[in-house]
Amino acid sequence: MLCIISCGKYLEEKADYSVSVAETLNDLRALLDNEGDLNRNLPGLLETGTDDYYVSADQYGVVPPYLQEIYIWSADVNATDLASWMTPYKAIMMANAVLNALERVPNTNPQLYQELYGEAHFIRGYQLFLLAQIFCQPYNSLTAKQELGLPLKFEADLAEKIQRSNLNDTYQQIIDDLKKAADNLDNRSKFISRPSKAAAFMALARTYLAMGDYLSAESFTDKALRITDDLLDYKTVAAESAQPFNTKNPELIYYAETGQSYQLIYPDYSFISNDLYAMYDALDLRKSLFFSVNSSNQISFRGYYANTAVSYFGGFATPELYLTKAECLTRRGAMEEAANYLDQLLSNRWKDKSYGIQLESNKHKLLALILDERRKEMLMRGVRWMDIRRLNALDNRGIVLKRDLLVNGEMKLFVLPANDPRFCLPIPQEVILQSQIPQNLR
Repeated sequence: MLCIISCGKYLEEKADYSVSVAETLNDLRALLDNEGDLNRNLPGLLETGTDDYYVSADQYGVVPPYLQEIYIWSADVNATDLASWMTPYKAIMMANAVLNALERVPNTNPQLYQELYGEAHFIRGYQLFLLAQIFCQPYNSLTAKQELGLPLKFEADLAEKIQRSNLNDTYQQIIDDLKKAADNLDNRSKFISRPSKAAAFMALARTYLAMGDYLSAESFTDKALRITDDLLDYKTVAAESAQPFNTKNPELIYYAETGQSYQLIYPDYSFISNDLYAMYDALDLRKSLFFSVNSSNQISFRGYYANTAVSYFGGFATPELYLTKAECLTRRGAMEEAANYLDQLLSNRWKDKSYGIQLESNKHKLLALILDERRKEMLMRGVRWMDIRRLNALDNRGIVLKRDLLVNGEMKLFVLPANDPRFCLPIPQEVILQSQIPQNLR
């Protein structure tokens, strides 16, 4: 019995509808336009474990126990979130249903057929990538064939027995799906809620970055930049607005956000670390556009590209292209060109050019600067957890996460050392008990 999710009855109904009731390509178009399941419900665990924020002791005390365990990086198997497993697999099942149905639905519109085929592969590939950042160890080419990967689902059949693939096969499936998406989608979509060739190229670039394949990451970044390189000049953004950014932002390539159930990262309850806030110069416009400071000098994040205060952006936007390009260039020694890409981004982020990038003769210093800018630019966009994992696993950066928390009147320090097994979260026990797939080591 398949136990991808807990609400199997609902999914069974959805899968049955899409496979046996859908009669036209327009029926499948409607299924892939379900933004609630495909665009607005990404897994919140991509941000909850990072060191970019903290919660007060009072807030910690009222969130559900499983969120408390996640927040302190507990080794307990309950330190996980069923929804962060369930919702990506729900999207994967919907993509599989479309791909299955395309084999029998009359192809009355070849262009729409190709579009649906590409979108379904994008959804499956991207959702698998997100799951891999949470429930698998960081990718290392030397060990990937021995590491546990994800259950790979290709059918919309809930009775299909699942088993875990190895990590190499998981990433190969991600790449295969995203390449099929890129081959079949238009450069840009009419709606940013639908995948496009540019989005598929960006997803491939991010995937290869997580794998440490910097030449491939740069190659797909270049392909995306040839389609769009738009940047929003932050000097034109109204700082007085409660939410400075909206979905008309020209940087947006593919729109997705998390579900609204992660109390740990609500701006009313969580605050940005003082050390991170101090990394932004006073002339850096991100300091005023991304943050608000209350009367207690607590710093809240408000720069959501998701245009909502209760979900973070989980899609793709062009600033990531500039940062990935700069990182990859630096890693292969093209430092002057890397500095130029960073300059193009920062000239749209600062009040003036006083940031003055110094061309470092030492590529390690320039790389450190680029990675700092990546952290500052992509705050609350679902990539910090991935970045810590890959930089520790592949670069031996030794990033150690720490939290101070008042527990029962006593200040306690919680630590997550670099490359600790807890950077891979446990698969929900409901799934383990019913499917008997192996659990992650803690």
